[in-house]
Amino acid sequence: MSEYNPLYKFNKYKPRLENLEGPKKTYNLFKNSKMEQIEYPEIKLDYQFNQYGFRTSDWTDNKEECYVAIGSSDTFGFGIPEEDRWSNLIEKHTGVTVYNLGYNGGSADTVTRLAMGWLHEIRPTKVFTSWPPNNRWECAKSNAAGDKNVKIHMPAIIYNNIDKTPRPGWFKYCLSYLGEDFNSEINTKRNIHTMKGLCRELYMECYSLEYDVHRDIDVNKSRDGRHNGQLYHRAIADEFISLLDK
Repeated sequence: MSEYNPLYKFNKYKPRLENLEGPKKTYNLFKNSKMEQIEYPEIKLDYQFNQYGFRTSDWTDNKEECYVAIGSSDTFGFGIPEEDRWSNLIEKHTGVTVYNLGYNGGSADTVTRLAMGWLHEIRPTKVFTSWPPNNRWECAKSNAAGDKNVKIHMPAIIYNNIDKTPRPGWFKYCLSYLGEDFNSEINTKRNIHTMKGLCRELYMECYSLEYDVHRDIDVNKSRDGRHNGQLYHRAIADEFISLLDK
């Protein structure tokens, strides 16, 4: 278990134990679900998640050298078959297992939080981070039953909520935060430096790419028509591989 608060490991996709199937104890989140819109049905894929809610294989009792990929939806590979994700392409190139901690809608805060929760347990030798957009952040919250989770905030959600349920104080703060780019930029930079420091403490090599790298490649060509396609993942993999080869 993590030495941190359990929220460091929180994953919105973590399954109930009774939903786990097969020898690798995975489950299909979107089975019989409409959670993903389908723009390109010719792209065939099946979302399989491990017992911790990540779209990757199980690292329990792993004794081999491994790497970790971490980021938001483009690391998760939303609308992309696993074998075409940039993390899987790095795995194929290096021959080393790459565990994917991609988190849909994730922020720079999410990246650092999950790294603090999981890296010491997975023990990779290298960590590859594709940083999410700057204008997102997250905070812990409790529901009426007292259960705690982590909520991601981003512009579209904030503006949508303003239209539905005006809460002047809260939304004034949110709009103030989002209205000044410096707030988002400094938050991302804080997280980048935290990630570097964490990797140094754990004797792991740290590689990272900013959000805008190759964003114009294969735009909206994933199955859902809202994320970048396979050519983008190939470009990101090649960028990380070139950093490895330096």
